[in-house]
Amino acid sequence: CYAATFLLIATLSCGSWYGKNWILTGNPTYPLLSSIFAGKTRSAEKDARWAQAHKPPANTLKNLAESTRHVLWKSDFHDPLTVPLAAIGIAGIALAMLNQRRMGERPSRDLAMSHLPLIASIALLLYFLVVWWLCTHRLDRFLVPAIPLAALLAGAGVEYARKNLLRYVVGGLMAIGLAYNLLMVTSTMVGDNRWFVSLERLRKDEPKDELQFSRVKSAHQWLNQNVQPGESVISVADAAVFDLEMPVFYNTCFDDCLLVNWTEGKAIAERKEELRRRKIAYVYFDPKEYERYTGKGNYGYDPRFSPKLLDELVKQGILKPPLLNAPPQIYPVAP
Repeated sequence: CYAATFLLIATLSCGSWYGKNWILTGNPTYPLLSSIFAGKTRSAEKDARWAQAHKPPANTLKNLAESTRHVLWKSDFHDPLTVPLAAIGIAGIALAMLNQRRMGERPSRDLAMSHLPLIASIALLLYFLVVWWLCTHRLDRFLVPAIPLAALLAGAGVEYARKNLLRYVVGGLMAIGLAYNLLMVTSTMVGDNRWFVSLERLRKDEPKDELQFSRVKSAHQWLNQNVQPGESVISVADAAVFDLEMPVFYNTCFDDCLLVNWTEGKAIAERKEELRRRKIAYVYFDPKEYERYTGKGNYGYDPRFSPKLLDELVKQGILKPPLLNAPPQIYPVAP
């Protein structure tokens, strides 16, 4: 019964996603489990690049020390309250159990059961940290499941401090921490914090001036405003094309670069025809994304592609030089 319920919920919530992946790539879990499902777009080289980019860094004492510092205080995503209050909560639970055991108030089993929810939270938090360090490539976002557990232990820390002189320390810490958090969440330093904005404004997201926060890339805004009906765009390196309103061709960093596929080993007339039959009006290249992908230890990109290809297409008269009055680098397709 439980298994059937789980399968039904999984099918309703994820079935369309797996089905779409299966139809488009031949792998329902794309880009995972490629060694099992293979797929239309995968190769041994791509799988090796995926595995290399996603494997945990070396399990050394130096890396363990660096990860410990990162989790405890060094991460940019930390707030001033959670870690110190959670540490007080863990210490408070340990001291309370030790004192009760010394005084013989309860047998060890009853003592553990009385603190079971918090002990379970500590154990689960440690489990998440161990799995994060041993099985992931140790990015901050993989620690998100640990946040509610840390918050619960932070609450236990506040409760423990209320019963002794630590309440003054914790009171000061909370005053400073809450003021800090208030300043941060009301600024754009932590991202887009706009609440009372219409969905239409957020969809277009055209800032009134350069100092205003914008959710949509300036290149995407420009393309949405200038690409004519019936025209399309190819995006190179940038795969986060969700805000583009015209037909767009793109590839992830783990797939073949479409622009290379359309132009490699072909004459000038054939290259022009490849773009013309897909009604490509602009080639958009994101140099920052390309540099990020090809940086040390990152995902990599199709090794056949180089920005020199764009210069070559300009010299051949297939593309015009990148527009000067538009965000870089947008190349109009020559007539």
